[in-house]
Amino acid sequence: MSATVQPYIIIIGNVENSITAAYVCINSTLWKVGSVLQAVDICFKSFFTFDVEYQIEAYHIWLFIQRALYDVYLVGERSVTIVTTLISRLNQIAL
Repeated sequence: MSATVQPYIIIIGNVENSITAAYVCINSTLWKVGSVLQAVDICFKSFFTFDVEYQIEAYHIWLFIQRALYDVYLVGERSVTIVTTLISRLNQIAL
């Protein structure tokens, strides 16, 4: 059984100066999107649409996005202490 490649984001440009393009790659197909924010949104939603897991190397990042930005908590998902702590501290600041 071969491993599948989960959706991911490609950003073209220099973060300090300017980003010239953003893409989401799904199943070896590049989709050009209008912004980095749109790339994150589409990539995040594609994990749920295609029922694929986050890459282990980026699990904590996607879990933060899932919980902090989309307020999605799933039964039985693996918790990451640093993500829980960061969200808790951000919520304290927001009060």
